[in-house]
Amino acid sequence: MMQILGILEHLEMPDWDFAHELAPVDVHRPEESRVDTVPDPLRDTVPAMTPNAVSAAVPDAVSAAVPDTVPALMPEAMPDTAPVTLPDTAHDVELDMVPDDLVATDTGVDTLIAVHWRDLLMSADWLHYYLEASKLAYADRNRYIADPRYVAAPGGDWERMLDPGYLAYRAALIDTVAMDEAEPGNPAGDYSQYGVAPEQPDNGTSHISIIDRDGNAVSMTTTIEQVFGSRIMSDGGTGLTGGFHLNNELTDFSLAPVDADGRPIANRVQPGKRPRSSMAPSLIFDTESGEFMAAIGSPGGAGIIHFVAKTILGIYDFGLNAQEAIDLPNFANYNGPTVLEQNRFPQPVIDALEERGHVLRQRPLTSGLQAIQRTEYGFFGGADPRREGVVMGE
Repeated sequence: MMQILGILEHLEMPDWDFAHELAPVDVHRPEESRVDTVPDPLRDTVPAMTPNAVSAAVPDAVSAAVPDTVPALMPEAMPDTAPVTLPDTAHDVELDMVPDDLVATDTGVDTLIAVHWRDLLMSADWLHYYLEASKLAYADRNRYIADPRYVAAPGGDWERMLDPGYLAYRAALIDTVAMDEAEPGNPAGDYSQYGVAPEQPDNGTSHISIIDRDGNAVSMTTTIEQVFGSRIMSDGGTGLTGGFHLNNELTDFSLAPVDADGRPIANRVQPGKRPRSSMAPSLIFDTESGEFMAAIGSPGGAGIIHFVAKTILGIYDFGLNAQEAIDLPNFANYNGPTVLEQNRFPQPVIDALEERGHVLRQRPLTSGLQAIQRTEYGFFGGADPRREGVVMGE
């Protein structure tokens, strides 16, 4: 996600006449009605996001059995993970992911928000450059990113993919006309042994954002991959009704072990390996005070990267509140055709993107964004009307 924004930050911006191509924020909102959202930020009110799907409480007997059954299926020692803080001019963005997931979302940028993008809100020009940056980032992602215990970083250092010089080099590849498909970069300056993994769909994810009265914040994305995972439910060995669904995360690996030239795919299936993920639960802090500013995340498979980036930009670049940023139309590019949320973009924007060479597809792009934002009036919650999320507080 942040590599996309990093490439944007290093672009040489032309002077555009874009007024005729704007998509106003309040135009073509999602058809679904918002549920239990807080209409105005209220001081001393801390909303807590509910998950996208609320499950019935698991019987006590099953809960008691879980500690005896689950550890037997887990490895003796889990790999060390730590959140990584990414500096912005005014805020720190902390993506609380394991290393392979962190780099899988293409994270890392010196300056996240560029003020000069503010006036380009949802214009065809802005979308063009964002989508082109996405192609470049996803090209790198599909070649290099996988469990770092199994896959070596380019040149032995993942930070090479986030180096300002490398991002500037990649940004220079973007023109005013859309590229067909981006080639992976070479951040290490040497030959890569890995092939490029083809994109494949994934889903079945939920997100929750919470802050409590003591200021403890959580941004948590969970997944069992497809809806209901493997379609197998464990009852904890009790024989009682209820339990939890087992995942089918194996499908998050590349289905192809090698590319057309026989080179291994970095994210191929291997014993004990963690699959690559697009999850991007994010915490944002004020750089000077260290104060918590926002918790943001979403389900949505590979689109999560775009959904979260859109919301962060909406809040901290476009000056929207959390709900307005979530309500913005969704858009995505996975290094191929551009996908726009269906029935959300004005025809002039669609026409202008096609004039720039974009091959467009309109799809539901059902995000499930959940966000909590600190404002001068208190905390403000936003829940995605595209799914079942709500804002709650006490």
